[in-house]
Amino acid sequence: MSAIWCIEGVCVKRKKESSEEMTELDATKKRTEFFAVLIIAVIVISYSTYDVIRASATAEKGESLSDAFDTLCLAVAAVCTLIIYSFLYRENPFYRFLEHVVVGLSVGFAVARGFTNVLKPNWWDRLTGAEGKPASLWWLLPLIPGILWYFQLSRKHVWLSRIIIMFFMGTGCGATFQGLYQDLLTPQVGQIVATFKPILTSSGGLVHFTWDNFNNLLFVVVTLCVLSYFFFSIRHDKFPLLKNTSSFGRYFLMISFGAIFGTNVQGRMSLLIERLNFLYEDWLKIHDWIPWLK
Repeated sequence: MSAIWCIEGVCVKRKKESSEEMTELDATKKRTEFFAVLIIAVIVISYSTYDVIRASATAEKGESLSDAFDTLCLAVAAVCTLIIYSFLYRENPFYRFLEHVVVGLSVGFAVARGFTNVLKPNWWDRLTGAEGKPASLWWLLPLIPGILWYFQLSRKHVWLSRIIIMFFMGTGCGATFQGLYQDLLTPQVGQIVATFKPILTSSGGLVHFTWDNFNNLLFVVVTLCVLSYFFFSIRHDKFPLLKNTSSFGRYFLMISFGAIFGTNVQGRMSLLIERLNFLYEDWLKIHDWIPWLK
């Protein structure tokens, strides 16, 4: 028993020592991060202050205040960019604060734009008779379904909000089916009709197979292979042709998804390049510091 107690004591002691080492490492890491952020903040604030003073000093008479304000806005934009990209290291309170600010500004902009472009011309102006339109109190009736949305905030009367949600879902489904029909089956425009492409071209009694016909043939083959991959009414393993075409269809889908992903990555890289260009040229003005880069 004493041997067991000794072993347990050693294990507890080692666990305690390891936990203390982890705590010390975390404290060291936090101190390092704090000093790194402090140094970066001092450098950024010092450069921004110098840039604002330089802009106001070199501006023409009567425009110093305006140039200083523009330079200050440029510095704020650069600092926000750096804070947003700090997420690449790890999530931090500064990033979360700016994230909330961006979301709040987006929601506020959407609300203001919705009122200005939708509610005001289509409802408020007709209710009050603004801009020469005849006033009509009948436009108070749309307030009733609008108020029903806010019953989602009440646990007791939440069922009232489901009434207006039901009508909006029905209207949305109807519009979706209409758009789906137009996208798929409308002549000359629908995707299904556009899938039937000419493989051979005839002119002057002669049949030609041009490069456009080859592209059409490749398009039809890829479409049939992809559709066969999603054809589940027949077992693929019992029909070699269907098995092979479905395999090719899977490869074509992988190529398509890869191209889409590559396009998405290129779009994100273009945004990164634009931000780096903003930091280097507009904010830091690196061409003024290093003339040979001009």
